[in-house]
Amino acid sequence: RRIRFFTRSLRSSMPKALEVEAMPAFTVLIPHYEDPIIAPRSELVDENGKLRDNLKLLCRYFPSDAINLITRLERKPRTPERIEKEWRRWASMRSQTLYRTIRGMLCYAKALDFHLQAKGLGKDRRNVIAQRFQCLIAMQKYATTSQPDSKLKPQVDEIVRMMDKSPWLEIAYLEEEELVTKEQGLQN
Repeated sequence: RRIRFFTRSLRSSMPKALEVEAMPAFTVLIPHYEDPIIAPRSELVDENGKLRDNLKLLCRYFPSDAINLITRLERKPRTPERIEKEWRRWASMRSQTLYRTIRGMLCYAKALDFHLQAKGLGKDRRNVIAQRFQCLIAMQKYATTSQPDSKLKPQVDEIVRMMDKSPWLEIAYLEEEELVTKEQGLQN
């Protein structure tokens, strides 16, 4: 039945695609609570520097990708911190993390950019994309995780780094405020 549907769809005429300027705008909402944003170091390497099973498994499933990363890291001298970040990003793109979800959704903006570039639209491309596409991360715990003493602060910094590169990526969060009741105010 599925093959029959597929073969029939090949014979049907393709509808004319809308111009980017005429397409409806949409926002992708990605919810986040306390999930890891990027693969934590503790999941990849133990305290002694030995590889954990998660990283070994990823290297076994994606051997050519791992070899390409190693080759890329050997080309330019990098600090150990930079190498660790690259491995964490690599592992994050091959497992279920918020980082992978965001990067995947931002590919849509890149595709729009390439399409507009092919059409010859010059400097105005970013504005057109910003009018048509937005990726919004709803981070419920952003106010607490972005504090300097939070253990998730480095992970939130990764999102901020992605926001610097992508103007159509935004964070939505609620700040908690302490309410003072009349009774508490009178006691003080």
